[in-house]
Amino acid sequence: MSLANIRTGLQTRLEIISGLRVFDRPPDSISQLPAAFIVPLRGAYNYAMNTGIDYDFEVTLFVARAADVADAQTKLDPYIAREGSKSVYAAIDGDTTLGGACSECIVLEFRDYGGLTYGDTLFLGVKFLIRVLG
Repeated sequence: MSLANIRTGLQTRLEIISGLRVFDRPPDSISQLPAAFIVPLRGAYNYAMNTGIDYDFEVTLFVARAADVADAQTKLDPYIAREGSKSVYAAIDGDTTLGGACSECIVLEFRDYGGLTYGDTLFLGVKFLIRVLG
């Protein structure tokens, strides 16, 4: 289980969400929305099972801010839903092995829903915590 294979697996799963631009690492800039990028947060050596490393990844997803905050939230809400064609949870849950890159992948939570700055630009966004087991 390598970081590169996990990133690719996460990117592949997220790209099934129509219209979502997915980066396997933080891009220099974001010009096309909606967009998401993937970052490994931490890893823990799995001594009990001797299976390697379990990882936590963060996926940050941005949509365009609108003059009307309610309109922007309407664009973001389908991504945090448990099911649906734009659901991050459903996209990952569709193949929890990420094409064989891991034994299991679980979307644990979303957080930081609201205004997120990237570079010098303020977006409406949300962050997902994803656990990848070796």
